[in-house]
Amino acid sequence: MSDALNALKTAAIDALKADAGVAAFCGPRVYETVPRDSRGDAADVVTPYVFLAGFNWRGKEAGCSPWFGVSLRFHAVSTRFAAGEARSLADAVRFALDRKEIAIAGGHTIDRFIAIAGGDVVGATEPHEVFVEFACELFDATPYPDPA
Repeated sequence: MSDALNALKTAAIDALKADAGVAAFCGPRVYETVPRDSRGDAADVVTPYVFLAGFNWRGKEAGCSPWFGVSLRFHAVSTRFAAGEARSLADAVRFALDRKEIAIAGGHTIDRFIAIAGGDVVGATEPHEVFVEFACELFDATPYPDPA
């Protein structure tokens, strides 16, 4: 995976951790992957929390530098009765990133995040999970290698 794609993942997670609305629900518990205990179980993780559940990209052409269409799917997770807290946390995630431009390390840029989908995670009954999916265009600051 390119440095630009890794930098985008890190920047999105950092933006959620820094957002007051998200932090009001889950503090710093925003993860790229859900932490596991020594048995490989995530059941001991304190809820609520957010994790990056999906990250997809499609290559595009932009002159001499790579360009990607990217989608990121975050899950908001709660063990509170019903799914209200998970839905409220998902709303906070949406408000934190929707139509926002964020700084990305390495000089890479995005046009902005757009929330494109959201809803209950099918099959997730306990804990409750609600997803928010974003799309953006990522412009890689690293030019293609010289074919010489």
